[in-house]
Amino acid sequence: EIVILASAAHFSTKSMMALAPTFAGSTSGTIHFTLALRPQSGASLNQPRIDTTPASDVFCGIATAICSSAVAVAATSLHRAGRSRRTLRTPEKAARVALHVAAASPNWGPVLVAPRSVVTDRSISSTDRSKIANSSRRVETARLPAERLEMARAVEPQNLVVPTARELRQLFDASLEGSNKLKDLAGIRLDSAYEKCREVTSEYSKTFFLGSQLLGHHEQRAVWAIYNWCRVTDELVDGPAAETTTMTDLDAWSQRVEALFKLSRSTLPDEDLDWEDLSLSDSIRRFNLIERPFQDMVAGMAMDLVKTRYQTFDELQVYCYRVAGTVGLMTLPILGLHSSLNPTEELKQQTVSAGMALGMAFQLTNILRDVGEDARRGRIYVPMEDLHRFGISEQEVLEASNTTNLLYNEDRWKEFMEFQMSRCQKYYEDAESGIAGLSPDNRLGVVSALKVYGAILDAVRTNNYDNLSQRAFVPNHEKALLVGQAWWRTQELGWAAAARLPQA
Repeated sequence: EIVILASAAHFSTKSMMALAPTFAGSTSGTIHFTLALRPQSGASLNQPRIDTTPASDVFCGIATAICSSAVAVAATSLHRAGRSRRTLRTPEKAARVALHVAAASPNWGPVLVAPRSVVTDRSISSTDRSKIANSSRRVETARLPAERLEMARAVEPQNLVVPTARELRQLFDASLEGSNKLKDLAGIRLDSAYEKCREVTSEYSKTFFLGSQLLGHHEQRAVWAIYNWCRVTDELVDGPAAETTTMTDLDAWSQRVEALFKLSRSTLPDEDLDWEDLSLSDSIRRFNLIERPFQDMVAGMAMDLVKTRYQTFDELQVYCYRVAGTVGLMTLPILGLHSSLNPTEELKQQTVSAGMALGMAFQLTNILRDVGEDARRGRIYVPMEDLHRFGISEQEVLEASNTTNLLYNEDRWKEFMEFQMSRCQKYYEDAESGIAGLSPDNRLGVVSALKVYGAILDAVRTNNYDNLSQRAFVPNHEKALLVGQAWWRTQELGWAAAARLPQA
């Protein structure tokens, strides 16, 4: 027996039919399907069944009511996690209730198929997330057709490539087609969704949030929505349930992204979208975001599943593009990729390349700041060939990350770090060269983020290159000075922007 956990609004006959290829041909005989719905007051736990033969006819699924006491069970869990009581209007919320019912009822024996977003939803505790992940593990491979395994293919050597600026520019151009037909969303629910994204951004990324504060109202909200999505995506491989994440999970997440973009490009999003999808959907529509960088970031998570070492910088470059260069591309339409400032294909491609370079610079900075922290988790992101070039072994890095006063005070480590920082600085320079192609109103926020994040490299130097036992950071008073420097640099870039445009 297979129980599909979803709400009525999200599991229509069409949805049932979409699942049919997953099971058709792989299962013989009769399948018992039950559709777990949002609980109704006073309902009893009742699981009517329907025999479906053959397996491809699974669209004949049955609705099941869940007892009202289950609401209290789920609400208690939500309360423990510090969140207020919610209505159960989305598949994720309905799934949470059903899973809690299953956990409380040992004799309730169907297989559970839970949306992946349940495992990453921060509204429940890490302990519950792990339980849900384990409950779903038995049917992970059944949730997607076998031919869907795109993330597994994404980490094959021949597919470890960075898209060209020309390819990306064409995607941005295509996204503008038909954009005038779409209407912006509005309302209290949307404002609340963006407010939650703001809270997440301000809590988890001080530098990113600082840069967003210097943007316009709609622009900063879209940046918060993107940051929140990126954080949830990262938690798939670096969060409480990371140990149970599989390629199939990432494929499911990729499908969710694909579906959200399709929905955002067609009609107004369903009112049952959760706050994360609602805010991102509105941002997609308002700024004509493109899907490619979102999918490439999921592919970056796939690399984290299978790689803990990078032999060459070429390998690391692909990883940095996927997990961070993509963020520059996600935000580029928000920051203003205007035709008036990029009137030629060449200028537009320069701006696209610069946006990608900014994300690359940030990620390389993260890697250089967190060498010790990553090594304690069994990961070394700096290229092996570079370590060997400076006479440093992998084992030495691992030992120094767990023992004080090792390696960082040696000249070979300092020379190695300066080599890495020089490479990183080149990306910062490439990123700054393209700021002239952005909207004047948003340049200060970008330059400020560039200056503050770049200062982390100086903080590593201040720490005597000890990024093995301590984490470098930029104090608030220095950030204030850097924002002042960014303002002046923005004026200079404005003059450069005027000079690079074709003369009439």
